[in-house]
Amino acid sequence: MVTSPQQWRRQITHVTIDLSGVYAKALREALPHAELVVDRFHLVKKANEIVDAVRRRVTQTQRVAADARVMSSGSTVVGCCAQLRL
Repeated sequence: MVTSPQQWRRQITHVTIDLSGVYAKALREALPHAELVVDRFHLVKKANEIVDAVRRRVTQTQRVAADARVMSSGSTVVGCCAQLRL
């Protein structure tokens, strides 16, 4: 039995995707009734990217604060080492 593309599309209930917004938008337009499900690999990958970005931002903020404390202390030897990151 040959089914039409519309009949075939209506049979699709779930679609597994990555986190691409463009891909998700296209699927919502083509299959508005289907539930979009993010696969585990891409979900964990995105979570790790976010945690890494926060870690980098916190580390940078702590370095800037430490440099400011060193510079305001007036210690030239400590200030020199802090600038060289020894």
